[in-house]
Amino acid sequence: INPFQQVYFNNLVSHKPEYLRKNYDMDYWGCSEKQALEYLLAITNSDTIKVSYLRGGLEPPLQYNTFMLKENDKKRIAIVNQENSDYFITNFRSHNADYNYPKIYEIKVLNSTILCIYKIH
Repeated sequence: INPFQQVYFNNLVSHKPEYLRKNYDMDYWGCSEKQALEYLLAITNSDTIKVSYLRGGLEPPLQYNTFMLKENDKKRIAIVNQENSDYFITNFRSHNADYNYPKIYEIKVLNSTILCIYKIH
């Protein structure tokens, strides 16, 4: 079993760099967002980590992924609007292009990015 197996495609679909991200909804369930939060918790010493996100759909998987964190870690994550955030997480669902912020972390599957964390401030 591969991590994020829901975003794997067979060889009939191109695996050229970023082809899948630009042509398909990839991690629309937000399964990779828990790993992104764990990464931020590991690299950040601050008591509060202000995170924003952009994704299509009505359900907030980033919020749901915080439920799976340890109690002390849950308290450190604050989901805020982008103007007030330190980090921006995207799964590229409603916007498949890169953003003009420094990229600090990404998860790729078959040469396509399924999640990115950008440093805002």
